[in-house]
Amino acid sequence: MNQRLIVYLDEMKDSQVRTKSEALAIYLFCLKTGMTQRVIKAHFRLNERVDVSRYCEQVRMPLLAKFVPDFLVSCPDVIERSEWVKQNTEIAKELYGLKDDNL
Repeated sequence: MNQRLIVYLDEMKDSQVRTKSEALAIYLFCLKTGMTQRVIKAHFRLNERVDVSRYCEQVRMPLLAKFVPDFLVSCPDVIERSEWVKQNTEIAKELYGLKDDNL
């Protein structure tokens, strides 16, 4: 899943302190766990809590601009609700590691 999302971060550059993959991992970890930025900072051995916030923002903006319109925006004239729910259920299962009985 990580490599498929990296494509949407094409304008984001690797820096001396983090790669795109690391920033994406921190963002997805934050979404999945809901842990505080202080805990995430310690888990990823970052220097400052604001680094977590900055990395998440650096990932969130390109995903909102490119990924969301392609995959999460509903178009009632193009796709029926049941099909939309089915597609997004698959995304949720993969993103959160859910099994069918957890839905």
